[in-house]
Amino acid sequence: MFKKIKRELSCLGGLKVSLIVFVAAAEVAGILTWLNCGNLTVFRRLLRFPPFSAPIPVTFFLWIALYAIFGVLSALTFKMEGCRCRPLFSALAGYFLALFWCPLFFGGRFAVALVSLLLSLLAVILTAARAGRYSSLAFALCAVLAVAELYFVYISAGVAILN
Repeated sequence: MFKKIKRELSCLGGLKVSLIVFVAAAEVAGILTWLNCGNLTVFRRLLRFPPFSAPIPVTFFLWIALYAIFGVLSALTFKMEGCRCRPLFSALAGYFLALFWCPLFFGGRFAVALVSLLLSLLAVILTAARAGRYSSLAFALCAVLAVAELYFVYISAGVAILN
């Protein structure tokens, strides 16, 4: 599997334009979403968070990395040949559902943020099932996204229960 991923990484040169466009669009939308969330440090002081929850700056940079991974995944699924199942739609649905976590969560709507994140996780799993047969790299990116989203599901559920 690692040899196949290495071979697919070397083929990313053919995706330069779509890779740049998808990653840049995902990053810009993600950063703008976080900037419009309000005063996050005050929010962090007012609520109780579960153990092992990261500070706000670490959470921000983790989400920025996740947005970049969503951008790479979207570029991969956009140019996926021989795949009639259209994994791009589920990859973009997962991204947009995850994008709304920040304003929902920091807006105090913990249950809605949790549902949004769970639906995003479902879309990522669907993308892995659809694209994983054609691309080991797409499957690996989906696995990373799923683990990170499970962490944020834990945080969202923990804050909802503790507060």
